[in-house]
Amino acid sequence: MEIKENISLTNYTSFHIGGTVRYLLTADSPESVVRAVHFAQEKQLPLFVIGEGSNLLISDEHQNACFLHMKNNTITQDTLTPGEIVVTADAGVLWDDLVAHTVVNGLSGLECLSGIPGSVGAAPVQNIGAYGQECKDAFISLTAYDRDTHSWVTLSKEDVNFSYRNSLFKHFPDRYIITDVSFRLTKSRPPQPTYQSLVAYLQTNHIHHPTVQDLREAILFLRKTKLPDPTVIGSAGSFFKNPVVTNKVFQRVQRTFPDVPSIKLSTDAIKLFAGWLIEKAGLKGVREGGAQVYEQNSLVITNATGQATASDVKKLAERITKQVNDQFGITLLPEVEYVRYL
Repeated sequence: MEIKENISLTNYTSFHIGGTVRYLLTADSPESVVRAVHFAQEKQLPLFVIGEGSNLLISDEHQNACFLHMKNNTITQDTLTPGEIVVTADAGVLWDDLVAHTVVNGLSGLECLSGIPGSVGAAPVQNIGAYGQECKDAFISLTAYDRDTHSWVTLSKEDVNFSYRNSLFKHFPDRYIITDVSFRLTKSRPPQPTYQSLVAYLQTNHIHHPTVQDLREAILFLRKTKLPDPTVIGSAGSFFKNPVVTNKVFQRVQRTFPDVPSIKLSTDAIKLFAGWLIEKAGLKGVREGGAQVYEQNSLVITNATGQATASDVKKLAERITKQVNDQFGITLLPEVEYVRYL
């Protein structure tokens, strides 16, 4: 386990924002995870797993805590049946490296999650999803250190209790440290995509029976057109969850905006698009200090100047939430986690 003291966190988040942290710990094995837990206990400080910092907004103040950065990075695979493969990746593996690995090996199940930043260990926490796929769809189990019982546990899909951008770990944020995740993937051709922009791209490029490689290339292209490169412009990707509303709320919005885009999930549950609501609320491109709503995608808040503070982003997010609620009566909930340990 590596220990660094009083380290600036700006290079450890995709927003390029954050104060200093008392201790930054690096773990590359299960043994070093246990040592990190003991170290934090000895120092009487909270221990927070930072991952790749791609879904975090860390306060500008000094964080009186230990932040744990997972750096274990092995990918293994085993044959379950002739057409099914179990792929297990360490928590420190970059998510898109895992997806690239599965695509190169002709495995289907994660290809629509191409290009999502962050680490494998963070994927089940958020139940990441894009273009019609979610982490839970291929998930089998994970290994984690349970800080309450001081023991290693294996958690199944039922244990993790996935829902939209949600999981067990959101409800017990200080309990588990994930060290590896296993997925069941297939060697069969992926199902035909239904996500509108992806379907349109494939049709335009005359790809009628896409392979996993076709889908990966299409999604990487689409993400590039809609999302800023975090190495150039800091952001955390989609800042808000897409709200799910009742028929009554949907019909109220539809009376003013007949073309409101939506996805019907059930008899009385309709998903709207947060970026569309933000844009219709007149917030496209607005700024708060160094933070800005991204011109190409209103769902994204960027560190537009490179000098934005967490306070700038927080104020802009609050302004967006209020204005969308005032106009539509819909409360947007953040995907991004605000972190503050004083």
